[in-house]
Amino acid sequence: MPLTIKLDESLIDEAQRLTGIAEQSALLNIALGALIQRENAKRIATYGSSLTTFTARKTVGSVGWSCPDA
Repeated sequence: MPLTIKLDESLIDEAQRLTGIAEQSALLNIALGALIQRENAKRIATYGSSLTTFTARKTVGSVGWSCPDA
């Protein structure tokens, strides 16, 4: 999905340096996947197994993320 957003350039530079990922779209997809996993982990820690969660998984051979249960 095409999207125009303004990002903190220093955050992009640091993330690219740490990960070695040059493409900003790939970097943002990975960052969003990590954020989703972190928030799901927080919810599980708070509410236990009573929540239904979705795990973001890297799709083999592509740059995007997918939800296997969707």
